Amino acid sequence: MKKSVKLAALTALLFWAGCDKPNPVQLEGPPGSGDEQSTIEVLSANPEQTNSPYGYDTTAFFKPEDASLRYGSALIIARNSLFTGDSVLVTSFAELYIYDRTQPVKDAEGRTVTYKTKSADFLRINNFHARETSHLFRWRRGGGLVDSLLGPKYRLFGKRGLLSPEFELDANAEMDIRIKMPGQPPVQITASLPEEITGSVKRVKVNGADAMMINWNSAGSGRVIEVLIGARHIETGLMIPFYRITTRDDGQYIVPPSLLRAIPPSRFDAPGVTLLRKGDLVSPLLEDGLYISAFSAYTIRPGN
Repeated sequence: MKKSVKLAALTALLFWAGCDKPNPVQLEGPPGSGDEQSTIEVLSANPEQTNSPYGYDTTAFFKPEDASLRYGSALIIARNSLFTGDSVLVTSFAELYIYDRTQPVKDAEGRTVTYKTKSADFLRINNFHARETSHLFRWRRGGGLVDSLLGPKYRLFGKRGLLSPEFELDANAEMDIRIKMPGQPPVQITASLPEEITGSVKRVKVNGADAMMINWNSAGSGRVIEVLIGARHIETGLMIPFYRITTRDDGQYIVPPSLLRAIPPSRFDAPGVTLLRKGDLVSPLLEDGLYISAFSAYTIRPGN
C-alpha cells in the first residue's frame, strides 16, 4: 500500500492565479515504495472561485465530455453511496447523449469540446424508462462561463428507499440497457457496475503537517480509482471540487499537506472525498459506437 506521497513539482500544483483550465500535476511515491505515479488534476483554478464548470453532486461530477468524443454517443451510469456519519444515502443516476457529429462545439482555439445532441426514441435500463430533458452545457469561453443549450439528453435518477423509485441500482448490479433510435430497431446491451467501493477518512500528520488518510476496500492494485476532493464554500453553501486524483486501487492514499493547505479554511469547510471505481466499454451497436462509463462511488460528506 502507499504510505505517503511527495510533490514532484510543487510550483505546478500552486499554479492557481491566471489559470483558466485544470492542470495535471504529477505525484510520485517515496523512494523505495515501488509505487507508480499518481496524477492530480486541479479542477478549480482558483480556490476562491465558486462558479466552477465542474459540478460536485451525483448528477454532475460524471461529465460526458470526459468520455472519448471519438464515439457517436455516451452513456454515463453511476451508483453513489453518501455517508453522513450515521446513515448512508444511496442514489442511482444515468444520462445518455447522442452526439450529432456534424455539429461540433468548439472553443476559442478551435478545439472540439463536445457536440450538439440529437433525439432517441427511448433509453431503458432494467425496465426503468429515462426522461428526455434539455442538455445544458456549461463551459469556459473567453475567460468566462457560458451556458449553451445543445439539444436533448436522456436521464434517470433515483434514491433508494422510496416506495416507487424512478431509478435504482443494486451494488455490483447487472444492467440490461435498451436504446432505440428513430427508424431503427432497439439495441440491447448488457453491462455491470464495477465492484462496490466503500471507505473512510481520517486526519494524520506527515512530517508534522496535517494530511488526510483515505482507506477503501481494494479491488486489486493492478487497477486504478479516482479520488475527488472538494469543500463547501461557507458563504454560498456550494460544494467546490478542487482535485481529481487517479491512483492505484490498493486500498490507501494519503493526501499530502500541500493540497489541503491550498483550500483556505476561513472560506471553506473541511474537505470531503468521493471515491470512484470506474469501468468502461464500447458497444458497436449504435452508429459510430456507444461509449459506456459505469461508476461505483462512495462520498464522505465534509465533517464526517
